[in-house]
Amino acid sequence: MNRREFIKSGIVGITALSSGIGVGSVLINGEQTETNFSAYSFLSSENDTIINCLSLFKNKINNNEFNKFLNYKRLDEIINKRFFVADNNFLSSKIVEIKLSKLDYPINSDIFISSNKKLVLDPKFDLTNSFLRFREQVKGKTANCLLSIEMKEKNYLSDFIYQKRKYFILENEKGIIDKISFAKNYSNILCPGKIGNTIVEISSGKIIIKKSPCRHKLCKKMSTSKNIIACVPNKILIKTV
Repeated sequence: MNRREFIKSGIVGITALSSGIGVGSVLINGEQTETNFSAYSFLSSENDTIINCLSLFKNKINNNEFNKFLNYKRLDEIINKRFFVADNNFLSSKIVEIKLSKLDYPINSDIFISSNKKLVLDPKFDLTNSFLRFREQVKGKTANCLLSIEMKEKNYLSDFIYQKRKYFILENEKGIIDKISFAKNYSNILCPGKIGNTIVEISSGKIIIKKSPCRHKLCKKMSTSKNIIACVPNKILIKTV
């Protein structure tokens, strides 16, 4: 079985990327259902901006400690931390990982959202008033940090069997393009996007954007040491798992 066949048969969950700030209704409908999701927010490093962004996901992160730290604006207790959410069992649990990293180059504020419930997240239809207000607040501002919020399922059995294995996940607006082990080396990986093809190289556990059709070339500038590389215009997202 080749890599692409393995992906089609074995990977569950599809990522969708929206232009601008787009959040699926599965994330903001007010229900307490813990739908797996990922949010990657390019924001300014102002504490209030980060707090306001985290507050948008408060109903989806069902953890008392997180809510307490958020209410008291204790970012040091939230950033680069992991929170367990309700409805866990002895073989698996749902966790939320929140990370903040500094960008090497400033860009315009933006947010990527992915969900395992909805393929395309359209800001025209999926934004509530609170998200619209936040969008207006950050619109036009310069982002110098990346805030990532990821809710995912942790399976203790598979983690034990496949421990220490790391992968690059390459995605576009239609879903997962490829899943590649850190141990593999490839010189030209084609990632079809919205405006053209992004060409990626993987070598010695690092990923490099060799060519991109976007104008500002942010994806090429982003450090290879970071866990996430995003191309907003071409709707390409690369992350490590």
